[in-house]
Amino acid sequence: MIQDDILNKRIVYINSDNATLSNNNKTMKYDILEGIKDVACIKIINSEIILNPNAELVTGSGILPKNGDPIFIKMNDCKRVSTIINGNRTDFFDMILLNINDKNVNLTEQGFGNTNTTSFNINDPSVYIYNPIQSNIKTFQFELYDKNNNLLKIGSEILRFSITLCIYDYKRKVSQY
Repeated sequence: MIQDDILNKRIVYINSDNATLSNNNKTMKYDILEGIKDVACIKIINSEIILNPNAELVTGSGILPKNGDPIFIKMNDCKRVSTIINGNRTDFFDMILLNINDKNVNLTEQGFGNTNTTSFNINDPSVYIYNPIQSNIKTFQFELYDKNNNLLKIGSEILRFSITLCIYDYKRKVSQY
């Protein structure tokens, strides 16, 4: 168990405006100006997507998304959420459930998100613990997938994506580089 008092906590806000898009706008990369050394874990504080009003594009297959459909988030090699898609186990960092019934259908954009507890306790279920610790994190790379494991385009199918993370790193550095 990691002791909370020996860790720094850094809040990082990442969105599709302050990140670089590549792979035909299907991959979002956020470069940290100075790498963070000895990262023990990462907590998701908030994640949000804003869908294109042409919702039929969202599923990648022309099928309108349904209430409760997930949008899965991949981040680096972090795997917190497992599910079965088309008979295969697939792992993701997090997911956002579409709560379409709560949205006004006349909106020009539809926003959906997850807000986790404001607790910064590292034993919270929204925390991903690195084992072993990450000696130096310089970038975060994100990809968004629909319920059929189709990679979604940021800027067209997903108008905007944002995520707020709390990064826990050791105060006393173990790695030298």
